[in-house]
Amino acid sequence: MDGGARALEAVARDADDAARSLASRDEALRRAVEHALLPKGDLAGRKQRFAYLQGATVQIFGSSASGLRTGAATDLDLCVVTPKHSVDAATARDLDAAASAKERSSGAVAARRRWKRARHELTVARDLLRKLKEKGGKDAPSVDEIDALEAELRDAEVAVASSGVAEAEAARRKAEQASKRAGNVVYDVERALRRDRRFADFVVVRRARVPIVKCVAGGVALDIVPGNELALHNSRLLKAYGDAAPAFRALVLVVKRWASARGLNSAPDGFLSSYAHTLCCLHFCLTKGLWPRDFHDAEPKQVQGVDVGFQPVARPDAAALTFEFVAEFFVYMRDVSSAEESAFALACRARPVLDRSDGHGAYCFDKERWAHKSNDALAACRRRLSIEDPFLTYDSSRPHDVATTLDRNGAEAVAAAYGRAAKVLAHDAFFKAERVDALLRPARETRLLRLIDAPPPPPRDARRAPRRSRR
Repeated sequence: MDGGARALEAVARDADDAARSLASRDEALRRAVEHALLPKGDLAGRKQRFAYLQGATVQIFGSSASGLRTGAATDLDLCVVTPKHSVDAATARDLDAAASAKERSSGAVAARRRWKRARHELTVARDLLRKLKEKGGKDAPSVDEIDALEAELRDAEVAVASSGVAEAEAARRKAEQASKRAGNVVYDVERALRRDRRFADFVVVRRARVPIVKCVAGGVALDIVPGNELALHNSRLLKAYGDAAPAFRALVLVVKRWASARGLNSAPDGFLSSYAHTLCCLHFCLTKGLWPRDFHDAEPKQVQGVDVGFQPVARPDAAALTFEFVAEFFVYMRDVSSAEESAFALACRARPVLDRSDGHGAYCFDKERWAHKSNDALAACRRRLSIEDPFLTYDSSRPHDVATTLDRNGAEAVAAAYGRAAKVLAHDAFFKAERVDALLRPARETRLLRLIDAPPPPPRDARRAPRRSRR
């Protein structure tokens, strides 16, 4: 085993040591949260404030459950499941599906978009006409242009006022009210936890895609998510992939250490989340055949309206992670993230390729398959990475692109970091162990990183001083 392989093995060994030392702590925190959510005294019967919390169970998910945690500093993710909230959440999902069906059949979304565009264009034209008349301009919009815009607005208003569109919009409002009612469970969770002095520093993120309660207990940051049962199955899927191919787990640990050292794993700041980095590793390993196929060729299992069935498969000759495999990953991600415009999204389950001639393989699909709200949204998607969730696929009832957190600056920073990492691992003037160390350290902390960042030397002819003539 060379120095590079030993350095990579040390990352997985450190993660194993951390997992063993933190297992009892995680279980104690899980039990503490579950106990704190139990109704105390007559609180459960008073105005039904804690009706959602009756029969609550708490389970660990995320990197702590999937075996992909890099150290003790990682937050602990907890899922709260209650019978009452499960019923309300299912009702909200059914109403959302019914509203979406009515919107598609009536064209409500397109009609509302047309009305907004017509109103905006007419307002802009009227403002321009008023300003230019005040200044005596000659290029003001004509009366005919204003009349045409007003007619367009009237037609759009008629389309919006049609019975089908009105019914679709009423169904959408009803679905949003049900979703809001189900999402308000985070406030019940917060109030229940505040009764226990072991929990402090509460932050409720209600308007996130998945509402969440953040708090601290015993110096450990907790992310408590009510009703996120899909995350439990997602964690089990990733753990199954790691158990079947240790090289995948080791690669994820290395990539997450690298992203954390460079601040590239903060989704609220416009970068990719740790989960998105994990899916990039999963996509790459699938393309390299670490498993005979993906795990989704299994009996369907519906959870919250999504098929979460999977069946693990493994190769008998599963190999350990190598230095060359890590270097190849960063070269691959550099190429797919640095393209000015990419038409394909990264997938973690196979797609048919018999009718395709693009040469991108089974684990890619055209970004047009996402349900984009406009052409501008599609163009923005083409300028950044697009990563499909293994369960919330583009053709599921709740498609989710986990790379939507990337803003323009974040996309450029991530692409540059992939390229820099590929350059570091390819610098054969240093030992492999030194290159791995430079990869996992914060920027500019090693001689190799400073050498990579240094500007190129001037040409030899420019460095040579001109000869002075003897004459």
